[in-house]
Amino acid sequence: MVKKSQVLRSWLIVLFYLMLKDSTFVFSQNLIISPGTQVSGKGGNVVIPGNLINNGSFTNENNTILFPVADQSVKGNFPVAFDNLTVESSSSTTVFTPGQTISGRLLCNGILNSDSNITLLSTEFGTALVEGSGTGQIHGNIIIQRYLPNGFGYKYLSSPFQSATVGEFADDIDLGSSNTAFYRYDENRNISGDPASGWVNYKITGNMLIPLAGYAVNLGSTKNPVTLDMKGIVNNGSLSVILYNNDNPYTTGYNLIGNPYPSPIDWDSPSGWTKTNIDNALYFFESDTIDQYEGSYITYINGISSNGLATNIIPSMQGFFVHVTDGSYPVTGLLALDNNVRVNDLTHSLIKKSDKKGTTNYLRLIAGYSDDTVSFDPLVIYFDENATYGFDGQYDALKLFNTDQNVTNFYSFGDDGSRLSINALP
Repeated sequence: MVKKSQVLRSWLIVLFYLMLKDSTFVFSQNLIISPGTQVSGKGGNVVIPGNLINNGSFTNENNTILFPVADQSVKGNFPVAFDNLTVESSSSTTVFTPGQTISGRLLCNGILNSDSNITLLSTEFGTALVEGSGTGQIHGNIIIQRYLPNGFGYKYLSSPFQSATVGEFADDIDLGSSNTAFYRYDENRNISGDPASGWVNYKITGNMLIPLAGYAVNLGSTKNPVTLDMKGIVNNGSLSVILYNNDNPYTTGYNLIGNPYPSPIDWDSPSGWTKTNIDNALYFFESDTIDQYEGSYITYINGISSNGLATNIIPSMQGFFVHVTDGSYPVTGLLALDNNVRVNDLTHSLIKKSDKKGTTNYLRLIAGYSDDTVSFDPLVIYFDENATYGFDGQYDALKLFNTDQNVTNFYSFGDDGSRLSINALP
């Protein structure tokens, strides 16, 4: 025999689903989900002007939960799988229950006390982010994930946190093993006859991960997907770094930096960047598929990439090289950015997607051994009325030589002798 309470609860579940689907629903007080109760929402906005207490199940699909008033809390015996979460300017929300997850966007216009109880998820389908347009503050640690299609070899990574350490990677790689590596890059480190001059061993758990710095991390030999995770207080607002070109024979003015935010950034953003004595090209690293210690470089500038895959969008936790302009040495460069460069791109992975679409005419050439497609290396020639026949840091990309000995290094020459992976001609 079915009890009246069971029937009532079933109808409440249906009612909740109908009210939360494709609509905006405002609760008058707290939202308390009792044990055994299932609440789901799809494609709507759920405004909760009180506490959210989940002792049952509360799932969301493209649903936005909004906290609009002061002194709100997220409690209960079970975490909530948020899709999008918004803390309004009038709200101060504290998360008490561990394990809360966000798979979409976190917009904070008020105060969010996270206390290590929120994880921004990353999967093959997308990576959650903190919106840069938020005008509020996130207090306490947040856990951020980064999904990688495979964990083979070196990845260039960065930290989205204020004061994280190398130890954050201790659960992802064996920092005590001689088979793993963790390096920072020093443009002014020059050892005679050593092409690896710039690389500095950084594999000490207490070493700080500096905002805007990039790091080369060897994750090992697995070709299976891996998900990295880090914890800390997120970076926000204006950040800057001083970079150098000392004209050393091996480092040659390249600096390894990284995205400092918990969201993707747009290298071509019309506002938010200061690039003083910084060339306009990006240099991404792609690990080899056979040798975990080698790889090749992909370049991007002005909507054009050397291999047709790199774009102007730099994902969260992505490291990359930039080049400080040649000149009267040593040359000092300033790279500064603010929240205007941040974008809400949930699907851009560390493996680059596709060319930025445009009307630029270009020619892509590839050189390699005919019986080994892995050896292929591309270069691009494109045309711009403002270009010159010599190297111009705003239009051309230098050739950063591949570390894989089995991959050719293919480049064109400017009339000043510069070696170019992307060459703009008038």
